[in-house]
Amino acid sequence: MTNFISVNVSNFQNGEKNFPLRKKDLDVGAKRVHMYGKELDGDHPGFKDSNYRKRRMEIAKIAQEFRYGDEIPEVEYTQEETSTWRAVYTQLKMLHQNHACKRYLRNFSKLEQQRLFSEEKVPQLQDVSKFLKDCTGFEIYPVEGYLSAKDFLAGLAFRVFHTTQYVRHPSDPFYSPEPDVCHELLGHVPMFADPEFAQLSQEIGLASLGASETDINNLAKIYFFTAEFGVIVEDDQIKAYGAGLLSSAAELKNTMEQKKKFKTFDVNTILQTDCIISDYQNAYFVSLNIQDVIQHVRLFARTIIRSLPVRYNAFIEEVEMLDNVEKLSQAVDNLKHEITCIRNVIFEMSEFTKLDANHGSGIPEFVIKFNEKFEDVNFRGPWLSTNEDVTAFENPFKCAILRNFLTGNNMNEYFHILRKEILDSKPVLKQKDLFKFFQTKDFSALSSPAVEKLKSVFYGPVKEWFSKVTGIPLDDRVALAAQVYSHGHYLLCHDDRIGGRRIAFILNFTENSWTSDDGGLLELLECESEQYPMKVKHTIVPSENVLTCFEVVLQSFHQVSEIRSKTKKRFSIQGWYHGSEIEYPMSLRPLSSLYQLIDEPIDMHDKDLKNFINSAYLDKEVISCLNCTFEKESKMDLMNFFKDDVYNAMYREICSNSILWKIHGPMQKRLYYIAEENAFNAELCPTVHKVISFFKSKLMFNYLAELTGLDNLAVNKDLSGGCGCKEEIRKFGSGCYSLIDADECGNSENEMLLEAIFHLVPEDWDEKYGGVTIFHLGEADEDEDGDNEYALPEYVNESNLLPNLLTLVYRDRAVPTFVKYVTKDVEHLQIPYFIDFNIKYVESQSMDTE
Repeated sequence: MTNFISVNVSNFQNGEKNFPLRKKDLDVGAKRVHMYGKELDGDHPGFKDSNYRKRRMEIAKIAQEFRYGDEIPEVEYTQEETSTWRAVYTQLKMLHQNHACKRYLRNFSKLEQQRLFSEEKVPQLQDVSKFLKDCTGFEIYPVEGYLSAKDFLAGLAFRVFHTTQYVRHPSDPFYSPEPDVCHELLGHVPMFADPEFAQLSQEIGLASLGASETDINNLAKIYFFTAEFGVIVEDDQIKAYGAGLLSSAAELKNTMEQKKKFKTFDVNTILQTDCIISDYQNAYFVSLNIQDVIQHVRLFARTIIRSLPVRYNAFIEEVEMLDNVEKLSQAVDNLKHEITCIRNVIFEMSEFTKLDANHGSGIPEFVIKFNEKFEDVNFRGPWLSTNEDVTAFENPFKCAILRNFLTGNNMNEYFHILRKEILDSKPVLKQKDLFKFFQTKDFSALSSPAVEKLKSVFYGPVKEWFSKVTGIPLDDRVALAAQVYSHGHYLLCHDDRIGGRRIAFILNFTENSWTSDDGGLLELLECESEQYPMKVKHTIVPSENVLTCFEVVLQSFHQVSEIRSKTKKRFSIQGWYHGSEIEYPMSLRPLSSLYQLIDEPIDMHDKDLKNFINSAYLDKEVISCLNCTFEKESKMDLMNFFKDDVYNAMYREICSNSILWKIHGPMQKRLYYIAEENAFNAELCPTVHKVISFFKSKLMFNYLAELTGLDNLAVNKDLSGGCGCKEEIRKFGSGCYSLIDADECGNSENEMLLEAIFHLVPEDWDEKYGGVTIFHLGEADEDEDGDNEYALPEYVNESNLLPNLLTLVYRDRAVPTFVKYVTKDVEHLQIPYFIDFNIKYVESQSMDTE
């Protein structure tokens, strides 16, 4: 590897150099502690703790005596320090599954596999340094505290990471005013094991060598908003790669919830943004990938004015000054050799690569209009037609399919250009409880040529035609937007009844190679008893220039099945014509109060928590830490909650073929399986039967009261006190989900509950399969087009989907809650489903019926 930078000549006058040329030179800067050293500030949590201050002195001595090339001495961490590490490790690992980038998770897993990372002990820096050296050439250098930007960045230039070795004060395991070993190892190390991130870090370091103080501070700010607080896009989702986020549970969750703080990565904007040390950042900069960040850093490095180039020699790990003709000539020869090698590789690759050239950028002049052969269609009574291009039916609701709906010159070319314009408009990923797809802005905000042609047809002639053939008075409101479905995208069961919608229509312009095996079928659902949809009546395969339309009524339930194709895209225009609003009857099923739903706590023969729960969660210090977390966040994740033998026995019993499951609906609210009555009896499923009793027992109520601080969950000896619970055991496989229940959210304010979710899930389950429980909070924000159907509050919490994980969430019953749709990708798993226990606990004070 060859890296060139240039350095101002004045830095070397009179034999002086103010930056290191070799790794041994780092010994000087590593002893210049800038802040957060052994002398604690007055507001530090450990300032008044003499034992903690003494401990910091002991660990600081290791850093003071260390010299590059030495083996890093081991620290014998105390039980208290290990408990703090365990609390932080467990909490962060839960969050990382959903919010950390793939390269971080991949290297974290390697560290665990090599037994360098675990919750049982604080890793030793020497072991971790060897791991990094093998992965990317990075090494660890122990330091007493926070170095200056100049000294810290200089270390990165040589692939050396300056790291503290002490553990934060135990009074609050989830907060530290300075970078401790939890931050350094759990935040930075997995990323330093990634080759691209290592390259980024070194290039920032090399750019700092010999730079002015202003330029160094600017580079430090770029490092701060990348290596510390950087986020990237992965699989259409924003993931963290910055250590400041990955080592702080509170800030990581807050960042992913406050999505309005995300900004496009731009160096100039970064340099004008304040770095905040003691609170959350005001902005987080989103990059497409790490390589994108590297290119930005390189462009910025070129702006640093220098006059003498230097070169980093990776073979001897030193910086060489190119201060004479011989050195410059050698550097040029090396570059020529590297360029020749790259050119040869490019030539060989070009023999096998076909470039897709764009032959012409002009857009033909299209004439697009509504097909006049549909003028005689009459939908004023029954939706019937003798037109060969029309398929109409009354059941399950009035619906029609009109083929070749638009006419004009060269329609195939028109739809090809329309698809391109839709993609060029950068449709946004819409992902809520009900759907996942890309959607454009409303067409009123788009003005590309092919879209304008479509608007001229649907804003005028088609709207007038619909009003005439249906007899439904329509007003001037027209909602029109394009949706693009890719692999795994879907739209679940709904009826479109919102905001005066009277006619719904879908114009498909998917290429005609689409088949039913590709998924993406428009499915019309039939209602059974009580007017609830439970099965598919008709399926419609997407096809180019086909319009499907129906009257929006009480039972107009429909959905789009999951896209199975990994290479094709489903294109459609979704629109509604509006009229006067219709008053529909209220939900047929009255909402029960929590008091009506719950069962009272039961007594049980086995009264020993140790027979069920992992002993770590019975430790008083751990309970105290968890209580503190729950008080702040109203949520906690308890990994490996049950003892291994209990969990394994449950898994065997509940996955046996002897249990009969039945579909639980209705589909516009939920679709999953519940077991037949008495399926988990003591004879067939003895362990599951015991665990269900345990969840409902006085023993569990009192344990939860201690763990969460919700004293009103405690149960008296005679089982009085008014609290209770309701459990449901659910099975989620391919196509299963649970949607937000508008009836429950709108009619149950100020009914508080503690929701417990426990998972029995295959080890190879991936978050991309879905199945995660999501909790929302706050008021919904309208979409850009002003349509509130797709608007929901930002995520407030989610239950991670991991084996033997118990999640506790204290919430108002009115908080919108749903379980993400489970994709068909799970069908290749040996066990293609998971089971969850959902138990809602009610405090005694919530049961006052007066």
